[in-house]
Amino acid sequence: VSVSVTGIKDRYALQGEALTRSYMEILLGVALRPVLENGAFLPEEVEIEKQKLKELIASEINNKRARCIRQAQRRFFEGEQDLGVERYGYLEEVDAITPQRLYEAYQKLLSLARIEIFAVGCDPVMLEQAFHTGFDLQGRAPVPPAGPVALAPGQLRRFEEPVDAVQGKLCLLFTTGAVLPPEQRSVMRVAMAVFGSSPTSRLFMNVREKLSLCYYCAAQFSSQCSYVQVDSGVEHENAQKTIEAILSELRSLVEGGPSQEELAAAKKALINALSSVRDSLPSIESWYLNEQVFGTGKSPEEVIREIEEVTSEQVQEMLGRLSLSVEYLLTEKEK
Repeated sequence: VSVSVTGIKDRYALQGEALTRSYMEILLGVALRPVLENGAFLPEEVEIEKQKLKELIASEINNKRARCIRQAQRRFFEGEQDLGVERYGYLEEVDAITPQRLYEAYQKLLSLARIEIFAVGCDPVMLEQAFHTGFDLQGRAPVPPAGPVALAPGQLRRFEEPVDAVQGKLCLLFTTGAVLPPEQRSVMRVAMAVFGSSPTSRLFMNVREKLSLCYYCAAQFSSQCSYVQVDSGVEHENAQKTIEAILSELRSLVEGGPSQEELAAAKKALINALSSVRDSLPSIESWYLNEQVFGTGKSPEEVIREIEEVTSEQVQEMLGRLSLSVEYLLTEKEK
């Protein structure tokens, strides 16, 4: 849950106004002093937000790519308390939300949540004073955030869901079997760029371009839950061929490792992306929030230096850890 405010710096104000302090008052007011009625949120506002939430949850059925990924994740985390909970909750639970219950949840959030404050491009001394004045930290008992987890390898589970759509979707989820220590995250970054997260990756160059099996095919790694996700959009008749091609590219990298040309191209793509982190305030904030959450606290420049040192053998070993857990396919309905 986040509340943010953006505005021009004080030195650019036409009359030299203390704009940043005004931003702070607005921010703290929104976060800590909401409009209430009879000790709860306004009923009409709650109803509006409930309707918007229903529409957001229901819209998943129309986004086949998102649906396929989420269905695969539900199966992947099946039986694991909390890990598989949907970000926006469930449609059948929305009607039970009342203004009073929502306000109680909000109070619980203020009491138990870990609060991170990020200020980019502002006077840090003035902001620290404003936050100390605006925040009443008495009586708070923040709950430490859960650390990264990893599911143990298990028997592959395959699922098919018939859908009324011209294009099929597939999602493969692999577990690493163990949480990666911080020093190995850069190795995984390079491994993903070689395998499927960059324009020069095996999945893009071979499965999509050379074999023309799919519309897209991409891989990404979740640091929080230590799994790799590969998803693709395919013609229904090409779904199994695409799965076989994806697994074939993975086996090839595990057995022989990437070439030096592949490794160099992957590193270049990553370094270009990391070099642009400081190009915007939101990207700076997002970067350092993730670093704070994972307790690493590294700058983009530090990660670039780590990436430059990654070897082909390290990528080969890292990809060798992956174990396919779930295969989910949105397939054609029988006519």
